Amino acid sequence: MPAKEECLLCHAPLVYLPKQEEMACALCGGLFPSNARCEQGHYVCDTCHRKQGLAAIRRICLATTSRNPWAIAREIMEDPFIYMHGPEHHVLVGSCLLAACRNAGRELDLPEALSEMERRGGQVPNGICAATPNAWASAALTAPANLPLAPIKRAFLPA
Repeated sequence: MPAKEECLLCHAPLVYLPKQEEMACALCGGLFPSNARCEQGHYVCDTCHRKQGLAAIRRICLATTSRNPWAIAREIMEDPFIYMHGPEHHVLVGSCLLAACRNAGRELDLPEALSEMERRGGQVPNGICAATPNAWASAALTAPANLPLAPIKRAFLPA
């Protein structure tokens, strides 16, 4: 298993380019714009990169009984498939908030809410965190509250 900030394929350090280039995913062959690759030129698209990380987020959020989103996030970040610079972070924060709300007694369909969180997190552009000064995790904080699913909206309304 590579360190969290290394290439998934060869363990070389990651390189962040000043602007996006079209790159071919070394796993699926798809072409995507990105500004991140390893020193050896390997690029792994977000879909391939995050598969196991998203599965870990879902598994932990569905199993946890914690009402503390920070504790849930720390547990998830210990998983070996949550990478330091991975696109799974676009989903992690909102998913932890949803799980904590459910565990605090809010009524919501957590599997459905996590699927919607994954869909929305998947819309965040590749490498955007490295290319902009914004704290993108803060955007994830608002995503669950704005999900168009009635059970989720109820989770964030005062009791």
